[in-house]
Amino acid sequence: MTLLSGPFLPELRLLLGKLRPLSPMVGSSQTVNVVVGQDVDVQGQLFLGATAWGGLVSQTDPQSVSNTMNPIGALTAGTLGASEVFKLVFSGKLRGAVNALNYTLSLLDYQEIGESEPALPDCIDVDATLFGSGSIGCGFLLGTIFTPQLHGALTIVDNGRFDTKNPYKYALLDWSTAQLEPYKAAWSQQQIQRYAPDRLTARAFVGTAEAYVASLPHNYTIPLALSAVDTPDARLEIQDTLPQRILNAGIDGTLAQVSTHGFGKGPCLACLSMQVALEAWNAGPIAARTGLSPARVHQLIQRNEAMTQQDLDTIKERHLVPEEYLSSLDSFLGQPLLSFWNRVAYSEAPIQVGGSPSVLVTTAFVSAFAGVLLLAELIKQSVPELQPYRVSNSYQHQLLGIPAGGVFQYTQDARGWCLCHSTYRLAIYHEKYLTL
Repeated sequence: MTLLSGPFLPELRLLLGKLRPLSPMVGSSQTVNVVVGQDVDVQGQLFLGATAWGGLVSQTDPQSVSNTMNPIGALTAGTLGASEVFKLVFSGKLRGAVNALNYTLSLLDYQEIGESEPALPDCIDVDATLFGSGSIGCGFLLGTIFTPQLHGALTIVDNGRFDTKNPYKYALLDWSTAQLEPYKAAWSQQQIQRYAPDRLTARAFVGTAEAYVASLPHNYTIPLALSAVDTPDARLEIQDTLPQRILNAGIDGTLAQVSTHGFGKGPCLACLSMQVALEAWNAGPIAARTGLSPARVHQLIQRNEAMTQQDLDTIKERHLVPEEYLSSLDSFLGQPLLSFWNRVAYSEAPIQVGGSPSVLVTTAFVSAFAGVLLLAELIKQSVPELQPYRVSNSYQHQLLGIPAGGVFQYTQDARGWCLCHSTYRLAIYHEKYLTL
């Protein structure tokens, strides 16, 4: 990708060298010229523009950039643009990629950009708890820093540390920080204090959602929880903290999703997570797709046993698992089977090169886009005039495709098994929020 001109490019070039070690080019290379804005005198293969709430993508014509203090449109255009560059560079090597000469996407209503867009108020009050400061959480925090209208309090809860694998997928994180392996929550708090000290009060808690709630007084409230975690168990734990409302963002390979949840009416976050967990406990499908016997799968899951070398050898010999997962199978020696089964090519895409096995390539724009989705829903949730635009349950977007009207409805657990059917929890929830 060639950066030709613009007032911000010197600093951008300097920043790129700090994100991760630069490696010399090996083999053939490809140049993709990306044009941002309506510069008609510049030739390019990809043209990007933005409105307040949406991104414009074209392979034929320059696109305008609106003069606005709402960063959602620009962040949308940037992440969609990165996905289009990825598709151009790996053209013919991606399974399921879809292209279009021109398209737009508004994160106001997840449709094409309309003729008019509501403006943001000068001050948007927030009181939110962010659970998870990984790849999606970092994408969300980057957008939060770029949204000067946001004022209030943000608590960041995460029990993990950064490492040197993270800069390949995490927006906002640089290589030198990753080498120090700081706690994610504490470092994220420092970024808020560094870039938005006059408008956001940040607090960090190093621990799980369960540990965080245990640290609070018994009459605590969590007005708004932001779920940016990557496992069903973690989402169940977040729901069990009983927030008044939850905004959830997640990714599955190159699919990004955002969903909204109350408690007791409609599907809660645990309704989504529980179905995934129940499927994981079904030994039959896991046995059929891994090559292990149903009895062995049941034993591994029921006792939470670690996989042995014999288990790994059996999976390899049966060769039922896609090649891109077999290549990393050895790293799961001594790990629970469900850790392997639930493993998703997280922000990665399988690339086929010649006749060789597929390799997984990092697609950091997927988790960055999920973070933007989370930020957009936070803004709509926090501004009463924008609440009619909140997604009615869920929106999904395949970053190797094009916008396809991915708004859909989850359903509440009908079996009475979920947390939202617990009379005890419903009574506590009612006492916390519905009697105010």
